[in-house]
This record gives sequence, C-alpha cells and structure tokens, in this order.
Amino acid sequence: MEAWQQQLADSLTTAADLQERFGVAATQLEAVIARYPMRITPYYAGLIQHRDDPIWRQCVPDVAELDDAGLPADPLAEEAHAV
Repeated sequence: MEAWQQQLADSLTTAADLQERFGVAATQLEAVIARYPMRITPYYAGLIQHRDDPIWRQCVPDVAELDDAGLPADPLAEEAHAV
C-alpha cells in the first residue's frame, strides 16, 4: 500500500478516535460528526497541539454548527450574487 493510502486508512473519523487521541468527550462530538463527517490523517493530527488550536478548529466540526437558530437561509448572500 502506498503512503497516501495508508494515511487515509489510518485517519481519525469518529468521536471515539478523537477521545482516544486527545482525551475529549466523545458524546459531545458524535452528533456533529454524524452531520459533518471528518477525516484527519495521522500527519495532520500530529500537527494539533491541543483542543481548540487553529488546526483543531479547522479539522474538527464544532457542536455550535448544529444550531441553525438565528442564521439566515443564505448567510453568505450567495443567491443574490449568482448568475
């Protein structure tokens, strides 16, 4: 197996993976990962220093993303700028 294929095979994809690697509560993340799937390769996971560092925030979906209250249907106003 090539190196990139092994990286994909060994990726973190579940809340349990994050709990094992970073010691975070898996129950808080299960719902958001179910809605917004993630895949973090071992190399990229190795760059994460702690929970909530910039790379963590880039890779791991936040539970706040499940709360749609107060957001407009098109928060970036893309429909108004579409051709």
